[in-house]
Amino acid sequence: MNGFLITFFTETNASYNNKPIQDWIIESLAKLQITGVTIIRGQEGIDHLGKVHSANFFELADQPIQLQVVLNKAQSESLINLINKQGLKVFYVKTAVEFGTTGN
Repeated sequence: MNGFLITFFTETNASYNNKPIQDWIIESLAKLQITGVTIIRGQEGIDHLGKVHSANFFELADQPIQLQVVLNKAQSESLINLINKQGLKVFYVKTAVEFGTTGN
């Protein structure tokens, strides 16, 4: 199948409507009946303004997070439209991919 890999970039302490952004995105996927998301927690990252975000021994609140989801065209359009409609500002990368499952 052909579709898109969408990767959202955020931090543990980033929120929208008093909810962590990663939780809001996961709940939005569920509302759209989209399953299969992977959350990747980073050790350190630098945002588009040059600010360093990191997880360290004393503080995990600024830890970088990526959420990755593979979607078909209709699902990707529905998700991005929902995010835009809500006014959520989050950086993402949308990459065209071929996906499937191996084996029986």
